[in-house]
Amino acid sequence: MLPTVKVVFDRKKLATNSKGGLIQIEVYYNRQRKWISTGIKVYKDQWKPIVGVCNRRDAVDLNDRIAAICSDINAYITDCIKKGKEFVLDEAVQRVQSINRSDNTSFIDFIQKRINETNMSDSTRVRHQAIIGILIDFGKILSFSDVTLENIHLFDDWVKKKVNKQTTVYDYHKRLKVYVRQAYAFGKISNYPYFNFKVSKGESIDSIRYLTQQELTIIRNCEIPQNLESTRDLFLFQCMTSLSYTDLAKFDYDNDVVEENGKLKFEDKRQKTNERYFIVLLPMAVEILRKYGNKLPMLNNQTYNRRLKLLAAYCKIKKPIATHYARHTGAILALNNGVPIETVSKMLGHSSIKTTQIYAQMLNNQVEQAYEKMEGVWGEI
Repeated sequence: MLPTVKVVFDRKKLATNSKGGLIQIEVYYNRQRKWISTGIKVYKDQWKPIVGVCNRRDAVDLNDRIAAICSDINAYITDCIKKGKEFVLDEAVQRVQSINRSDNTSFIDFIQKRINETNMSDSTRVRHQAIIGILIDFGKILSFSDVTLENIHLFDDWVKKKVNKQTTVYDYHKRLKVYVRQAYAFGKISNYPYFNFKVSKGESIDSIRYLTQQELTIIRNCEIPQNLESTRDLFLFQCMTSLSYTDLAKFDYDNDVVEENGKLKFEDKRQKTNERYFIVLLPMAVEILRKYGNKLPMLNNQTYNRRLKLLAAYCKIKKPIATHYARHTGAILALNNGVPIETVSKMLGHSSIKTTQIYAQMLNNQVEQAYEKMEGVWGEI
């Protein structure tokens, strides 16, 4: 007989709509029961047997916390089965309580542990790892007791002095919030400070760097050294598909591309957001693929960016071209040529059309600047 794990609310029948009842985890094995406290108390109308905690703002976090404790118990059961080891009820309880007592002081160690345990891409891991260095530099949010609303405000002030873009400030908070929320869900902190702290996302229009249609024509037709041809082909393919570098790197013609009605198409999920995108390969993109036997001449990110700078120099384009230029260029080119914004959003795999609208705002700015120039022209007529 296998052990059973069950979430129990208000075992002693004390809860009312004004008095909290305790949520416990019941572990039953060999006619014995043990209860592990989650440390969570909710009112009678804040609990439903199937849903769990409900009717309160932190319900998701509290349910995550309960699920994490159940997961720890089930992990011990699985470990016993795999090793052919006898399940010992007291040992299971001690193990779970030990896990929940670990990392009691160091918020930094907790973040590192969660980064190590979470499945994410290498590029995302690097960005999340950076928050540890940022917090160490700040020096005021190192332990769980430091995770307060006051220190979040101080962190915000400190970051604003270090960087000059609100979008970067927002990114720092976005990554920090991930681990503050997890610490709250795991019961490491009693309050979630971001409930009472809102950070502006800022305008990211200035961060959109792209090439014009004329510049793309120059790149395509410019005479360049033979060892840069594969870089040019890779960049043009990326512009035509609007793939990010990480999605480009995992593109697999044999497994991803299908032929329908004489066109080559592929659909996948973005590495960064897990959102689906859909792309039809243009004839020039197909030509590039055929040139390399349907295997893109991939380069590591650093080498690719370095060669793109060389390519720009040969083409006499005075822009610091990098891999992200390609994705932006594809989006701007599509919008410039009348492709509906909803369609462009689907092509790019954006999780929200609001993200795509940033490109449209960029075009609006260009139109406004063009009219400003025309004022002078019409003033002379």
